[in-house]
Amino acid sequence: MLPYNHSNGDLIDLDILKDKYPNTFAYLKNFEKRLKRRENGRFAHCWWGLSRAQNITKWSNKKILIPYMINRLQSVYDEKGVFFVNVTTGGYGLQIKPMPIKDANLYVVGLLNNRILDFYLRSRSSHFHGGYFPANKQFIQNLPIKIPKTQMEKKQADQISSYVEKIIKIKNKLQNDKISDRERERIERGIEAHESQIDELVCELYGVDEIPD
Repeated sequence: MLPYNHSNGDLIDLDILKDKYPNTFAYLKNFEKRLKRRENGRFAHCWWGLSRAQNITKWSNKKILIPYMINRLQSVYDEKGVFFVNVTTGGYGLQIKPMPIKDANLYVVGLLNNRILDFYLRSRSSHFHGGYFPANKQFIQNLPIKIPKTQMEKKQADQISSYVEKIIKIKNKLQNDKISDRERERIERGIEAHESQIDELVCELYGVDEIPD
């Protein structure tokens, strides 16, 4: 864990860290001398903390993760806020503003994993060898996220959120090594069925007849 208070971003007192999080303390203690030497001793008084601790509270909250180098636009929902975002080598973490629907995060995850937005991003981003392209901030922030306004659109968005939630739960079952091949196939068919239902709803929301290739 990061030795910070996740609610306000303050560095945890060393005595509290040692008492409540002994494993974290023990790990950091192994590198105390090296950590104290950072930037000519600038952080010697708080050697167990990060050199740059901006946005700590955002890292530890709910967010949507998008990988940087992709061959298809995709995202995952970090509901518990346990993943660290490294833009340089990994990708981006998105925090979604409130929408008039049940779960804006799940809804946006459904959109970001759909081929309509993938087609949009692919047509505007740079392309590299092997079919890969970067999901740059300049392109991500301009993705046409449909904000539900009418009652019908809100209903459709809630349905998308519901299917995404079901897919997440179903995929968690696939982590079980004890399930049979037949059960695994059944689970994968269920995922495909929910994804097809999301495709239909996204087409309706965006007013298109079919998902572009």
